[in-house]
Amino acid sequence: MNVTSWNCKGSTSKGFSGLMKDMMKKNNSTFVILLETHISGVKTKSVIRKTGLKGSFVEEASGFFGGIWCLWDDNDWRMKVLRTTNQYVHMKVRWCHH
Repeated sequence: MNVTSWNCKGSTSKGFSGLMKDMMKKNNSTFVILLETHISGVKTKSVIRKTGLKGSFVEEASGFFGGIWCLWDDNDWRMKVLRTTNQYVHMKVRWCHH
């Protein structure tokens, strides 16, 4: 069980998805929190799909500001979103022991 949190300050570059996958593999991360993603909508869904993680919660960016993504392997984690704002995501997190 490894969790990675990254203030990525933008995820719009072409190489971002590959960089993120490499980081996840290196750290054996199955739960990733990305801050300041600076993108939203269809582009967000495209980048998340490339990670291979099936669970996700996104607090959309506002223009080119903010953005919080919580991504996880839904075989390892159970999440319940309790409260969100554009500044934070409050979740109940449970690791499913295998």
